[in-house]
Amino acid sequence: MSTPRPLSLAQVGSWMLVLLTGSACVDVDDLVFDLDQGGSGGGGTGTGTGASTEVGGSGGAGGSDYGYREVVLDDEPALYYRLNEPGNSVFVADSSGNDRDAVVQLGAGSLDFGEQGALFGDSDTALRLSNGVVIELEQNAIGLDGLESYSVEAWLQVHYDDLPMNILVVRNGSGADVTTFFAGSSFTHKRHDGLDGFEEISHPLYLRDDLHHVVFTFDGVEGKIYYNGAFSTAMVLDLPLPPLTGSVTVAATSDTSSFTADELAFYTTALPEERIEAHYDCGSRGLCVAR
Repeated sequence: MSTPRPLSLAQVGSWMLVLLTGSACVDVDDLVFDLDQGGSGGGGTGTGTGASTEVGGSGGAGGSDYGYREVVLDDEPALYYRLNEPGNSVFVADSSGNDRDAVVQLGAGSLDFGEQGALFGDSDTALRLSNGVVIELEQNAIGLDGLESYSVEAWLQVHYDDLPMNILVVRNGSGADVTTFFAGSSFTHKRHDGLDGFEEISHPLYLRDDLHHVVFTFDGVEGKIYYNGAFSTAMVLDLPLPPLTGSVTVAATSDTSSFTADELAFYTTALPEERIEAHYDCGSRGLCVAR
């Protein structure tokens, strides 16, 4: 007489199914009870909802693909460049859904694709620009009249900067523009009316050691700078500007500057402080919550 085999947990579950259904003609060894798809322990690690069983009750919710990209798109950017292109790309793709891809004008400088990206738990890469590179949108590609409110957002690391490095310059054809740039140790936003008038807000930020989250917002009255999700400084900006419907420089370096950029976005609204904090928490810690 053979020694009885001990029942595994799966076999115990199978016998329970036999008893509940009244089926007497079921071979235990032919039954499979998949503990990864339901039971009181919750769902699996995949996306979606865990399956339910007759025995274990309803399954729990699975994982989610909601990440930094989705958090940004919740705020409807006019431009959104993830800067994760493969090597030797001649353009950077616009992920906003507005089809505003930008063209790389390399000049004497260099682009290093595949740099370490900023986002927690995300393998997407960043882009390093050095010594005379311009990434430009075509004339009238954005068509923003007046810019009554707007925001500029990026993750930045500065390597060296003898001259300013620009991100998201919006201009018209007669010299008026709004420019966000880093020079020396300061992050600056400048507004120029194309004549003799200009105003700027600036604040020292440390961007040398790693990619940091920086945001500028303008709500029609005040300009504000945020660093790593927190408010840094504010200033009233009241210079009237003509419509800025000209070209847009996405990013540019001088002949003697270099920086890495990631997840660069432009909005036609002033991002509220709680959304800026939400973007930072998602990018830096993976705490990504739908709006």
